[in-house]
Amino acid sequence: MKKVLIIDDDEINNFLASEVAKDVDVIQVCHVESNATLALNFLEAHKGCETFPDLILVDLNMPQMSGIEFIMQFESNFSILHPNSNIAVLSNSIDKREQRTAESYISVKEFVKKPITAEILERLLSTHSPT
Repeated sequence: MKKVLIIDDDEINNFLASEVAKDVDVIQVCHVESNATLALNFLEAHKGCETFPDLILVDLNMPQMSGIEFIMQFESNFSILHPNSNIAVLSNSIDKREQRTAESYISVKEFVKKPITAEILERLLSTHSPT
């Protein structure tokens, strides 16, 4: 069973993504945070535990801390202890420059256009979190 963390400042996208996650059988837990700082606090609380997310979906454009800043913090503080935890970047637009920047980080496995669907979520989990 998989654990997923969704980080997005848009309440509607969070609601839709969490509803979609309910339709994916392999997801045991889907946790949602409305900003990157709260998400980092969540990860810190679950660091080294079985409850650490297998897949993190993060929006790029958020106030306070951007998705890229979150990814940098993730790689500095969590990726060594949790090398099988992967990130998929969510965006409303596919800006090639943003995509290249995000994909330059080892934890980022894919760049996905919103809204997320059950099929995309299932594919992300089977491709980037197969165990």
